[in-house]
Amino acid sequence: MFGPDKCRSTDKVHFILQHKNPKTGKFVDHHLKFAPSVPYDKLSHVYTAILKPGNELQILVDGEEKRKANFLSADYFEPAFIPPKTIPDPDDKKAEDWDERDKISDSDAVKPDDWDEDAPMEIEDAEACEAAPGCGEWKRPMKRNPEYKGKWHSPLIDNPNYKGIWKTQEIDNPDYFELDKPDFEPITAIGIEIWTMQDGILFDNILIASDEKMFAASASSDVLSDCQKKVFDVLYKVADIPFLEAYKNQIIGVIEKAEKQPILTIGVLVSIVVVVATAILRLLFGRKKPQVSCNVGETDAPGNSEENEKNDASAPHPRRSRRET
Repeated sequence: MFGPDKCRSTDKVHFILQHKNPKTGKFVDHHLKFAPSVPYDKLSHVYTAILKPGNELQILVDGEEKRKANFLSADYFEPAFIPPKTIPDPDDKKAEDWDERDKISDSDAVKPDDWDEDAPMEIEDAEACEAAPGCGEWKRPMKRNPEYKGKWHSPLIDNPNYKGIWKTQEIDNPDYFELDKPDFEPITAIGIEIWTMQDGILFDNILIASDEKMFAASASSDVLSDCQKKVFDVLYKVADIPFLEAYKNQIIGVIEKAEKQPILTIGVLVSIVVVVATAILRLLFGRKKPQVSCNVGETDAPGNSEENEKNDASAPHPRRSRRET
C-alpha cells in the first residue's frame, strides 16, 4: 500500500509492502518507519515510490525526495524483512530465588543513641531582636534545627546475592532466513482505499512503470507549476473586478476546480476569457430600446391610419409615462 493518510493525529505517506516469508510461506506487512508527512494544502500532488537496484526505496512528493530506505536494513521497516537470528526463549522463566537488588539495607546497623527522631525540623531563633521594625503582634522567627536528623534508616550495602537484571535466554530463530533482495510479487491490480469525511478527494493518473524517467513526465503534468500558480492568482483578481460581480461565483468555482486538476488550466483560461468577453459585450450592447405598446381598447379608424399615427406620436403614452417616472 502506498499513498497519503491525513486524519487527526495521523499525517504520513504510507508505504506498506507485503512480503512472503520463504520459511513459513506466510505474507507479512512491512511498514516504512518515519514516513514523510502529507503536504498541508488543498492542491494536487504527485506521490511517487521508486524501488531501485541495491534494495533501495525512494519516496518522492511532487518530484522531491522525502525519504530513503533500504529493504534489508532493520532500521527502516517494522517488522524487518530479515528476521533476527536469535529470539527470546518463550519457555525460559526467571528462577524464584533470582535477586535483582544491587543494594540492600545493612541488617547489622544500629541507630545511634543521640539520634532523636522526634526533634522538630525548625526551632525559634533566640538571637532575633524583638525591637525589629514591623506591625502587629511580634513573633520570634524560625530557623532550621541543627539537631534535626529525621527518621533513621539503616544504610545500604552491596547485596551479596545480587545476580543482575534477569533476561530471557536467546535461542536460534527457527524462522530466520538470509535474503539477497525482497521477492516482490507481480502487480496484477490496483485498489484505491478512501476513508474520508470531506469532499474534494481525487485520485488519477496512476502510473506503474519500469522506467524512472516516466515519473518525471507525470509529475510535471499534474503538479501546479510556479507559472500556473501565478496565473491562478491573476484569475482570482479578475473575479474581483466590479463589472464581473454577477459572474464572480462562477469564475471562482472554475478556478478552484482547475487548482485540483492542473491539466485543466488551459481550458479554464479559455472559459474565463469567454465569460469576461460576454460580460463586456452585454455591458456595451446589452441594453434594449424601450418598445411602445398599443393602448388597450383603441383601434385605428379606416382611412385615418396616417392621422392616427401622427396623433400617437404627439400624445404621451400612459403606460410608457408611468415607467419613465
